[in-house]
Amino acid sequence: MDSCRFGGASLERTTVAGTLSNQGPSAPSDPLAVRSAAHILHVTCTLKGSQSRTLRLAGTFFTELAKAAPSTRVTTLDLFATPPPFDTPTLVALTKSIDRAPLSQDEQALLRKWEPWVDLLIVADMLVFTTPLWNYHAPPHLKAFIDIVTLPGKSFRYTHDGPTGVLDGKRAILFQTRGAWGPDHLGEWLKDCLWLLGGAGLDVVKADKQDLGSPDEHESEMVRAVDAARALARRSAAVLREQRS
Repeated sequence: MDSCRFGGASLERTTVAGTLSNQGPSAPSDPLAVRSAAHILHVTCTLKGSQSRTLRLAGTFFTELAKAAPSTRVTTLDLFATPPPFDTPTLVALTKSIDRAPLSQDEQALLRKWEPWVDLLIVADMLVFTTPLWNYHAPPHLKAFIDIVTLPGKSFRYTHDGPTGVLDGKRAILFQTRGAWGPDHLGEWLKDCLWLLGGAGLDVVKADKQDLGSPDEHESEMVRAVDAARALARRSAAVLREQRS
């Protein structure tokens, strides 16, 4: 992991060397260890790096959070640097697991390789997703991430009272931008997926029409979203303090 900082809050970037054919993501050193500091898992899904408007929103959030909760630890999972699986054998194994069909040893190994990502969900006190909207929905890497961490028996279980999952009432945040306007299926889809895993809700901060109108109009919309990100950071710090008390 590479470390950098947003103000007083540390950011640990989780990356994986090698390819999906022979190596999965690295696991936390001790997923169930007792921690004194709050911990956020930041899942990013953007190709534009420092030019990303969505990362600008997330950066504002973490900078403000560092002021209110300086000991917060943030682990970043970049889905373009560490892509989730798109190969047919893994998807077949995942489908059989969801259907509760018997898995071969090779299929069990394919799914076990990605269990460390579920461990990241377990140790996090809050989840943050940073992504643009692609064709009215999630980019394929984010969809594949949700698919591979939705592992029956590992990240959730069905009960007579409904599903119960490893998120155990944790909240999540979505930072989202898009160039135009129109249907938006990302937020509701993500909220429903996180509910299956035990999530308690999703706060959404987004900037629309970033490629329409004048530059001043773009910036006005972005400033509105940045202000919302700052306010959400202050509320999130209070939530994290309450969770840790």
